[in-house]
Amino acid sequence: MATLVAEPRYQVWGASASVGPQGYDEVANFYQAAIRIGKNRLEFEIVRVMVDRDTVLTEGTFRHAYSGAMLTARGYDTVEDDPTGWYLVEYQALIVWPISRDGLIVGEDMYAGEAPRIVRRLDTGELDHLGPVDRG
Repeated sequence: MATLVAEPRYQVWGASASVGPQGYDEVANFYQAAIRIGKNRLEFEIVRVMVDRDTVLTEGTFRHAYSGAMLTARGYDTVEDDPTGWYLVEYQALIVWPISRDGLIVGEDMYAGEAPRIVRRLDTGELDHLGPVDRG
């Protein structure tokens, strides 16, 4: 949070468009919720970085471990036979990071090229750096 301006703004565009958190308190709550479900433990395979005086742009593939229950709650019906399992999901994204004159991040504009796609079920202990710390 120390890297952000006082009132950051987030926006998600594309496959899962939504107004993201706006302002310090909403962004802090957003990150706390991500930590609770383990979404902060992820991979971002960056294939492109562009930088100018006011912006950093990163493009690549996000990878997460989502529980079957989370996927079912989000409308995925392919995991109904194993809602207690963990699944590797990934999606293409481009993130625009506007930077203030003071060098702080103004927020994020995320362009999701696709909805999270289920790659496969994870075996116990596999890719344990993804998802919640206590993921079995």
